[in-house]
Amino acid sequence: MPSRRAADGTPPAGFHPEERLPAEPALRLLTAGPAYAAFQEQDLGSLTPGKYADLTVLSGDPLTTPPDELRNLTVRVTVVGGRVVFRK
Repeated sequence: MPSRRAADGTPPAGFHPEERLPAEPALRLLTAGPAYAAFQEQDLGSLTPGKYADLTVLSGDPLTTPPDELRNLTVRVTVVGGRVVFRK
């Protein structure tokens, strides 16, 4: 589960550890959730045929990377509306 700690490891138990979520639901809350809240779930929020291709490719899988190492992931590619707008 995400650690909810600052980069320096504080606080040891994490900020409000009772509010931690596993990575998959947290990712959904940052993708499909905002699309739904903005009434744009037909166009945004998931990689589904017919939706805008807005995505970021990271250097590792955030679902399998240990929580304390997530901050070390880097952005490799960013795609907005199906067009590559950043490539490392």
